[in-house]
Amino acid sequence: MSAQPYGSAARAYLTAGYWPLPLPARKKASPPEGYTGRSGREVSAEDVDRWLAENRSGNIGLRLPRGVAGIDVDAYKDERHVAAWEELTARLGPLPDAPWCSSRDDGISGVRLFRVPEDWEAAGKLPEGGNGVSPGEVIQWHHRYVVCPPSIHPGTGRAYRWRSGSITKVADLPALPQPWLMALSVAAMPAQQPAPRTGPQASGRPGDDFNERADWLTDVLGPHGWELHHEAGGTLYVTRPGKSAREGHSATIGHSKDGADRLYVFSAAAAPFEMETPYTKFAAWALLNHGGDYQAAARELGRTGYGSQPGPAPASAAPAGDDGGPWPAQARQPWRAEPPEMGPHPADQPQTDGSSALAPVVEIGGRRHPEPLTELGFARRLVDKHGEQLRYVVPWNRWLVWNGASWEPDADGHVHRCMKLIAREVHTALIRGKADLDTIRAAKRAESSSGVKGALTLAATEPEIAITPDRLDAHPYLLNCRNGVVDLRTGELLEHDPALLLTKMARAPYEPDAEGAVFAKFLERIQPGEDMRLFIRRLLGLSLEGKVTAHILPIFYGTERTGRARSLTP
Repeated sequence: MSAQPYGSAARAYLTAGYWPLPLPARKKASPPEGYTGRSGREVSAEDVDRWLAENRSGNIGLRLPRGVAGIDVDAYKDERHVAAWEELTARLGPLPDAPWCSSRDDGISGVRLFRVPEDWEAAGKLPEGGNGVSPGEVIQWHHRYVVCPPSIHPGTGRAYRWRSGSITKVADLPALPQPWLMALSVAAMPAQQPAPRTGPQASGRPGDDFNERADWLTDVLGPHGWELHHEAGGTLYVTRPGKSAREGHSATIGHSKDGADRLYVFSAAAAPFEMETPYTKFAAWALLNHGGDYQAAARELGRTGYGSQPGPAPASAAPAGDDGGPWPAQARQPWRAEPPEMGPHPADQPQTDGSSALAPVVEIGGRRHPEPLTELGFARRLVDKHGEQLRYVVPWNRWLVWNGASWEPDADGHVHRCMKLIAREVHTALIRGKADLDTIRAAKRAESSSGVKGALTLAATEPEIAITPDRLDAHPYLLNCRNGVVDLRTGELLEHDPALLLTKMARAPYEPDAEGAVFAKFLERIQPGEDMRLFIRRLLGLSLEGKVTAHILPIFYGTERTGRARSLTP
């Protein structure tokens, strides 16, 4: 058993073609930010060197590269999971011998690694057996990572082991057989049928529909290792991955005075969730599966049956036959689902260079075409993909980024990273699509420093992005709190909404039934008169409004230690 799992194996995994992420010692969670999910960066040798200097004793979270999938089997849970796995292998056929990682000795549980087409995407969970149980799930580059040898299991203290005895290079992995590719593909999963609704009709947005119909455990948290700890008084108490139920719960669902069905996390080790922050089902699902990219999350939900907006038309059948790879062409599929308008118009000639899948469309001469590979074309790509989370304040020359609760200045280059990722995606798609050399060169220019800056300069003045300062915090009777937005006129708690353009936020959650005993005792100490205490309460209440409704100039005076400064300190 190695005392330094990351230090002893990280470089070997990187050399073999994987992306090794450092985890805290004897933990399964909390990898470095920005390296997981669809928008996560690839791990470089420089990253590994830096992490080795910081955390040699940590566990290893192995993020799989594109073209690799991990079949994660959870047979250890109970006999129903064993039966579901045996049924699946009987139906699809035996899997070839593959690298198999586990800390258990039941002979079934663990993660098996296979090569898959780079543009293939799994549905997530393995198909359920006749008993209604899924025996596990599929891990890919954008979904989860593998806790791998010589890491230490946090619950049992046992070391993870490769059943093959050593690390297998990506190039030497066996191919996932065709029946498994077809059965596990997201394209093979039936669209979810809308469940009967009660109460007010939900809007047509996939996120709203998901909030209404999805199940917290089955659809949101369960696939990522969260488990139900117990239920009491209508509140669900859940435990994060890597934490034993004996250690208690990590978050609650539905425990709010307004009755909202939100997740509230109070564990500092429940990445990617922030501590003491409420999440709706859609916000949590987007964070877990798309790194917080709400547009990408909404597109995928729309494709799987949520919302009233129609999904993209199915791609035309690929020609029969084999192009030299280990899988027939019909087993492949786009790795990212784009909205309907992203593809070429039916009246246009079919695109063959691979770029249309990543390009919004522009209407020219009455016909729609993919955006060109110009700086303006890439600016429009940024607006199409991230426009709901980005704003540019023109007089200030400053980008703002939506953090899920308020708009904040882009202090760490987030907007530039978004633009660079789009440029890399388009360039890569063109190369894979065997586009002509001039087209590839045009896309490559977009990856240069001048190309990124030029596209951002043009994006900053697009109407969906550009704003003026007077539009910020322009709602005088809305108070942004950690758990939502309070309408000061009604006391109603609203959801955080980027359209409100709020940049400020109170440091406390809104609790309408809170007694405020500490504040009441403070006022009694500094102001013995009841009338004066009531006046101070009204005065502080007026200060929450964003406009002048009382033309007064309060002057606080008194001797030392009478609460003058304290009463005005937030």
